[in-house]
Amino acid sequence: MIRKLKNLIKRILGKGGVQYHIDAVSADMISGWACNTTNPAKPCLVELKSGDKVLATAQAATLREDLVAAGVGNGCHGFGIQLDMLPFSAEAREVHLYINSKRVTSTPIVLKSSFTDIL
Repeated sequence: MIRKLKNLIKRILGKGGVQYHIDAVSADMISGWACNTTNPAKPCLVELKSGDKVLATAQAATLREDLVAAGVGNGCHGFGIQLDMLPFSAEAREVHLYINSKRVTSTPIVLKSSFTDIL
């Protein structure tokens, strides 16, 4: 009963933990999973930001069998952000990953277009 009450208070106040893992960062994709431990049925919002500017967003709502097997929420917590869909920039730029408005990357991810190497 006390645990349910604590979870209810966390939901109302918007406080709660997020479990996540960034699986891969490549030239064209960032993928991983994120689970709101307070309300696992609600997908997390994943954002890629350069400074205060949001470059891309994704819902962490893709079913992953590895998360089901591990007992992470309902297993629907995977995400993928396509980097080739971002606005073109001839210069390399540093970005950070945010989950539910909280920055989760301690060091920036450096994005470069294939043209950056040529220039």
